[in-house]
Amino acid sequence: MVDEAQSLTVAALEELRMLSNFQLGSHPLLQTLLLGQPEFRQMLANSETLEQLRQRVIASHHLETMEADEVGAYVEHRLAKVGWQDNPAIDRELYPELAAASGGLPRRINQIMARLLLLGAVEQRARIDRAMLEAVLTDLARDGAAPNADPQPQAEPVVAFPSRGERHVAPQPAIDAEFGVELAVPAMEIEAALAQRDALIAELQEAVIELSHAIAEPAASAVQEPVLQMLAALDQRVAGIEDRLSEQEQTLRHTLTMLIEWIEDDDPRRHAA
Repeated sequence: MVDEAQSLTVAALEELRMLSNFQLGSHPLLQTLLLGQPEFRQMLANSETLEQLRQRVIASHHLETMEADEVGAYVEHRLAKVGWQDNPAIDRELYPELAAASGGLPRRINQIMARLLLLGAVEQRARIDRAMLEAVLTDLARDGAAPNADPQPQAEPVVAFPSRGERHVAPQPAIDAEFGVELAVPAMEIEAALAQRDALIAELQEAVIELSHAIAEPAASAVQEPVLQMLAALDQRVAGIEDRLSEQEQTLRHTLTMLIEWIEDDDPRRHAA
């Protein structure tokens, strides 16, 4: 069994074909199953040098995308395999929207659900609902990694010559290419975000100290108005710092989310890097 068969060269495919010549009487000794993305099917159909290989194909299969009513069962089955017991609970009404957003492709379903569960863990949610799904889809769209809701039918040929078969796997979402750019130096980005956050916290602490000193001073009638003005200015300063700190928190969480997905991704380009 050979996965990612679209990456094989024509010479390698010819070597595999030669293995089908080993027989015991009229029975082949080896059967080969090739699993590949759509590019492999095109290469097999269009290459002039693979005519003999095409003649050896005895079966092929094209794996279609999931139906909308299959998505929920697929998600809950995968969660149950890792010990999920309805915690966090999942709103069943989000499954049709998940099916539409992912186009029924397992990899895209996994991608969206990984973001959903990560968001639930970060915000300590006990229930995954449609509002969270919309937030995740908006986040993916901002990253340029939003799944295509209307994918082309996905075919998975299983090519079997007396030693062969092939199947198509859904293509990797565009987010992989983005990870190669955005997460090339994730540690530097996180360090910069943490440093900026520390600076904001220090500035907020300084503003709080100034505010406490102003409150502690005796409020004489002659200076009461200037003190009130200073307190108002300090309140505005604290509010501005809190807004900046909130934005920094969101940026840091977003960077960590992409870093976790990049680490969990099994793309060979990550290992090469």
